[in-house]
Amino acid sequence: MVLGVNQFIVHVKFVNDEFTDNNEFIFNINGVEINEVRGDLVINEIMYAPAPPEPEWIEIFNKSSKTINLRKYQIADDASKVTITTKDFIIQPGEYVVVAKDSNIFSFYRDISKVIITSIPSLNNSGDRIEISDSLNRMIDSLKYRSTWGGAAGKSLERIAAESASDDSTNWKTTKMERGTPGKINSVSKKNYDIILLFKSVNPTKPIIGQKVKINILFWNPSKNKALFICKLYEILKNGSKLLLKEESVEVPSIEDAGFHFSQMEYNIESLETKRTFEYFADYPLDEDTTNNRYQFSVFPGYPKNSVVVNEIMYNPVNGEPEWIELFNNSIYNIDLEEWSISDLLATPVKTKLQPKGITFLPGTFLVISKDTVINNFHRSVPSQLIVNTFANLNNDADAVIIKDANDGTIDSVRYDKSWGGENGKSLERINITGESNERLNWGSSKDVELSSPGRINSLTPKDYDLTITGISIVPLYASFDEDVNIAVKVFNNGMKSADKFTALFYFISGNDTSYFSQGIGSNLSSKDSVLVLSSSKIKLDKPKRVYCKVLFDKDMDNLNNYYAADVNTGYKRNSLLVSEVMYNPLDGEPEWIEFVNNSNEPINLKDWKVTDLLPSVVKVSVSNVDKFLQPGEYAVLTPDTNKFMFIPPKNFFQVKFGSLGNTSDGIAIYDFRGAVIDSFMYNSRWGGAKGISLERVSLSAASTDSTNWTTSLNRYGATPGLQNSILYVPKYRRSDLVINEIMFDPSTGNSEFIELFNTSADSIQIGGMNLICGSNKKIPLSKVWYKIPPASYLIFASDSTIYNNYIGLQGSFLLLNRSLSLSNDGAILVIKDARNTTIDSIYYSPGWHNKNLLFTKNRSLERLNPLLDSNDNTNWSSSVAPEGASPGKSNSIFTETIVTESKAVITPNPFSPDNDGFEDFATINFNIAKKLAQVRLKVFDNQGRLVRIIAHNRPSGPSNSVIFDGLDDNGRALRIGIYILLIEIVTESGENSVIKLPVVIARKL
Repeated sequence: MVLGVNQFIVHVKFVNDEFTDNNEFIFNINGVEINEVRGDLVINEIMYAPAPPEPEWIEIFNKSSKTINLRKYQIADDASKVTITTKDFIIQPGEYVVVAKDSNIFSFYRDISKVIITSIPSLNNSGDRIEISDSLNRMIDSLKYRSTWGGAAGKSLERIAAESASDDSTNWKTTKMERGTPGKINSVSKKNYDIILLFKSVNPTKPIIGQKVKINILFWNPSKNKALFICKLYEILKNGSKLLLKEESVEVPSIEDAGFHFSQMEYNIESLETKRTFEYFADYPLDEDTTNNRYQFSVFPGYPKNSVVVNEIMYNPVNGEPEWIELFNNSIYNIDLEEWSISDLLATPVKTKLQPKGITFLPGTFLVISKDTVINNFHRSVPSQLIVNTFANLNNDADAVIIKDANDGTIDSVRYDKSWGGENGKSLERINITGESNERLNWGSSKDVELSSPGRINSLTPKDYDLTITGISIVPLYASFDEDVNIAVKVFNNGMKSADKFTALFYFISGNDTSYFSQGIGSNLSSKDSVLVLSSSKIKLDKPKRVYCKVLFDKDMDNLNNYYAADVNTGYKRNSLLVSEVMYNPLDGEPEWIEFVNNSNEPINLKDWKVTDLLPSVVKVSVSNVDKFLQPGEYAVLTPDTNKFMFIPPKNFFQVKFGSLGNTSDGIAIYDFRGAVIDSFMYNSRWGGAKGISLERVSLSAASTDSTNWTTSLNRYGATPGLQNSILYVPKYRRSDLVINEIMFDPSTGNSEFIELFNTSADSIQIGGMNLICGSNKKIPLSKVWYKIPPASYLIFASDSTIYNNYIGLQGSFLLLNRSLSLSNDGAILVIKDARNTTIDSIYYSPGWHNKNLLFTKNRSLERLNPLLDSNDNTNWSSSVAPEGASPGKSNSIFTETIVTESKAVITPNPFSPDNDGFEDFATINFNIAKKLAQVRLKVFDNQGRLVRIIAHNRPSGPSNSVIFDGLDDNGRALRIGIYILLIEIVTESGENSVIKLPVVIARKL
């Protein structure tokens, strides 16, 4: 076969063929000359995961010695195959060609010489197959890459060696360049010519200022060939220009012949005083990678330890002030802080480089490093140089500040903890520059009027003479608007010696104008002492004034703290506004609220007033930011959420998030616009209030801190926001208007303890808010709501409902149940207090008050003989003689209106007829005795003097008694008609005896 078209004819011979027209076939074969073979072209670089909008691309390398035409070459992956180009495209030996999806590849690589733009198959980021085939569809190169080989996130996958296998995963790496090297030798491939300036040599490695220093550079030749080039050494000056210091020809063998090489370009710095910056440059035109032909570095002078010391630390600022650190240059050098660092120590240490921006730190001066420029808002001035630079957050409990120079040498370090000082917005100040940095006694909290002294001499640093102003006020401190006041300045002598004579000048500031007001004289102020210097003139402050004061003292060594400005004003008197009601435990879904009342005779403007709860911390919040006047006697209600307020909104209603009031205890404070406390108190749930029921103030004239001046609201809705407190509608009661009338302290099983109260007054008594105090401190509310007891009526207060099972007729009586009632069998004090905490009645009952002639007093109450007599007179109490053992809800069984002076008895009817006809079947024996208490025996004798019936034997008796006689003898037989003698024998507690004899007649129908 020859080059070009070769025609062939094929003929089939078959003797028995019955159809010979299809026995012959003619076809052509094109003879071609084979140029390239598999492996002449290789896939050399793949961008399969570009960062948009960079397109995907593939680099092909001709590693053969042949000239190859890419016309009709194809690229395929696992999913599709495309033709690279249909036109002639020649690639010479050793050339690269890039096949890209989009022409915007030129936006990323401007110096690519050979590029074909075509719609290549989309390459998968996780892995894919790539195949190159020629115009005859012969495979020239192929591989199946994976993301684990390299290349991702906008970086190409580069082949290391063209000679090694395409599908060898170890022959591929991620590019070392920013994106890739299309059209160039790969960054991971060994070059023919490549000089690398590897790193510097500085001797000594951490030079100290003034030392002689030698510098040099280390070369490396990892390429295939020996390199001969020109090495140049420049110094880069501060203006950015370069000064050629030295150059010479350098020959470096390849890495295969030798390792690293120090150049002969050594340079001596005779005395290192400041930062010096140098650049070594390998001038080598044959170099295939010039990115590593320059090496620039700086040599910094280090400094002796404590050349710079940490002088002040603001680690616990408040109110938005940034953290900051003050340094002091304790050396004789002008120090450039470039490349210096600051770091903390505890938790996760953070090291931060300083950015001094050309600042030179002069000897004997301060320098402040602050996290924010707002430091200037917290100080009249920061007179030193200021660097705004982030650094690690300093812990408030304990941490360290470490200062290192540019050579990473530790210049100073301070390991502090909160016991050293620096709490609540005060800085931690060093006392002596020469003292040890880590000596606890060399540090303390700033005593400066600004709580710190950034950029100036520390307030703790000893000075012979140093006066400072620590505050401006008025005298009297909380004067009202109509009082004349002196302006006062507090002067503190921070010096070591006494200040003999000084002057305080007072000025008023109005806008940009300053006017002199007065002056005051101070003298003989001892060291570490303070004095209040008053203005010689007085003024009535009907509105706020800005006061500026300065202290003149010729010997003062720190005048920066001799100035002070502050606003002064008179305001409202204490208790002019009072808390009158508190809802500290609202119903679920409802908000807490506080009610105020204007307790003065003048309108009060609530603008800039503040309120806070007191636990767990005080956070003052504004009541109003605009003018809002509260008239005398008017109420205002504050609540965090007005939308959830379930009462009728009051006239003066404010949404104020004053904190969260404790249900057990908390406090409330009100401040006027000056910050003066107008009212404050700590409440306890024992004072009153409950779930959904407010705590009401009883009196506006009594102290807020008096627990007896507060009570639970009696309003049927549980509170009176914006209205007069319900307690104001409760009448004032006198002692003994309501008395304890009966006590069941030792009931039987199945019965209830109870106390019976009796209204001795001529009007109804409202017991809502009243409390029964049992023992020393157990307080039990009688009723938390309005509950009236009519005059001459009883109220039974029982521990449980079993009382109904033991006493007939209690249904419908005034009876309240409370399981908290628990009476001591040994006796105890019982006190009734009304809603105003006034004692209405009190007794100290004792089981010894029972009738001594009774063997058993179990389930028998103590009854009062007369409610109008003394509660604590033991002769006014005794055991109940009622058959049930008590008489709750009715007149006591031993009650007597008055005590008779002689004994007498009456029998009605007499005669009587015990014949069971329903008429006069029984006789009632009514008798009075001359003593309050006694034992009685009732006997019946016939006309022969024979005993026929004992009606009562040693019966306990009060002054008035009633006994039923049924006309039967002791055996239950009816007595005959006739006259009988009733004998009543009376034995008193003192042992006195008396006898009453009466005739009684038994009659029957004839």
